[in-house]
Amino acid sequence: METSMSEVANEGTGKLYVVGLGPGGAEDMSGRARKAIEACDLVAGYTVYIDLLHDEFPEKEILTTPMRKEVDRCRKALEAAAGGRSVAMVCSGDPGVYGMAGLIFELASEYPPVDIEVIPGVSASTGGAAVLGAPLMHDWCTISLSDLCPRGRRSSSVYLPQPRPISSSASTIPLRTSAPTTCNVPATSCLPPARTRTPCAARCATSGAKARRRTS
Repeated sequence: METSMSEVANEGTGKLYVVGLGPGGAEDMSGRARKAIEACDLVAGYTVYIDLLHDEFPEKEILTTPMRKEVDRCRKALEAAAGGRSVAMVCSGDPGVYGMAGLIFELASEYPPVDIEVIPGVSASTGGAAVLGAPLMHDWCTISLSDLCPRGRRSSSVYLPQPRPISSSASTIPLRTSAPTTCNVPATSCLPPARTRTPCAARCATSGAKARRRTS
């Protein structure tokens, strides 16, 4: 007999969904993600991501923490699930790509058993690729610049340490940052010394999505 998400979430032990919302637009949220949020009575997440859900799920109880309070956020979600509640920890993009899935599993051993299910989503890399065309058709890797370009920091340039071994084996390197408008990453610092296309995508899959292409 097939069991629905809501039935699983209401069993004796709590349920914690780690949900990828996709790159930002409601149309890019998967049906599975939507069902998981509908099945939960508590939605946890970073303030900006919760704001994306207000219109579609106004009745949900929410739990938010600001940037750099990810551990607190995950602990509160685990505590609620361990207490028997059904919880959705929402992340932008995919929860297993610079998201909360890893931290949830790392902290879960400190709590009573909780049923954890990861709901994948469209990542910023693939969402941005769709805005730009099809730049990820061959070998590629992703580098996060979040630690180098945190929100609020205004930096004129960021150089990646010893990037050439990566660039020699990957024809495309998406560089991910949470502050794309304040960080300028010179393409020549991480790509081979040849004619290089440097496309940029911002606010992927939202009404404000922007694309820019530069050849150096």
